[in-house]
Amino acid sequence: METDTEVSGMGYDIVGVGHAACDFLGIVPRMPELDRCAWMNCLERQGGGAVSQALVAASRLGARVAYAGFLGDDDAGRFLRDDFLKERVDIECLELLPQQRSSVAFVVIEQGTGKRTIYVYPGTIASRPLSPKAQRLIAAARYLHLDATNPEAALEAARFAKANQVQVSLDGCEIAKEKEQTLELIRLTDILIANEIYPREVTGSDDPQKALLELAKMGPEIVISTIGKDGCLAVVNSEIVAFTAYSVPVVDTTGAGDVFHGAFLFGLLQNWPFDSIVRFASATSAINCLSLGGRAGIPTQDQVLRFIADYREQSG
Repeated sequence: METDTEVSGMGYDIVGVGHAACDFLGIVPRMPELDRCAWMNCLERQGGGAVSQALVAASRLGARVAYAGFLGDDDAGRFLRDDFLKERVDIECLELLPQQRSSVAFVVIEQGTGKRTIYVYPGTIASRPLSPKAQRLIAAARYLHLDATNPEAALEAARFAKANQVQVSLDGCEIAKEKEQTLELIRLTDILIANEIYPREVTGSDDPQKALLELAKMGPEIVISTIGKDGCLAVVNSEIVAFTAYSVPVVDTTGAGDVFHGAFLFGLLQNWPFDSIVRFASATSAINCLSLGGRAGIPTQDQVLRFIADYREQSG
């Protein structure tokens, strides 16, 4: 039997609670219209899901990470479990549930643009309370990383983390059906990194800068919005600072934001300056966009640093 001391001694850098999905990905010459057929020139299966991808990114960069949650005891769930193990993600608090189905996503990418359409099957697993083992895992971590795919589970984990002085990181991509759940989750968050749409949907403001400033007033110390090829916007000293993206020949943008989150947390763990963390996370995300899928192209720390150095040299 595992004791409190044994679990606490792990001291993981990041514990993730949130979406893990089995991704099937294919590339088409162009997106078909309704009632039309498009032939894919490749097909791959990879691990996916917002929190799952962020954990794998942080792990490849060198962080110690763990996943706490539930998957179905089906082919997709077993694939994800095995992939976590391969990627050095601790799964002591991952449970495969009999007669339940895991989340699966079908991702269709348009060749040349890297733009994609994603169809997600959420699975059949209802919200479940954190186990005592998962609570101990979170209490010993430096960061808890969440998404709002299951808002009840995210809120429970965030409340527990805050009660134990653990920093909470939120992937701002999903809006809960009950808006108050979204607002409470933001108030419990220390690091909020959102996509381009989330700030507008939460605040109701069509001005992206004003929306970000409104989010910052809700409590998070760090607020960032990733905006694809245009880079990202961040709130720094109550002002908006724009960071440009690295220009690369994009194959697929799947997982770009998730990888940014994992790399950003890794940068925080290194105590780097804020600007350096953003540049590092942006570079990690850009490298991932050179490959199909959200996971196959995630780089190591050495690869990211080499990419940044080469990019600077080529840019003069």
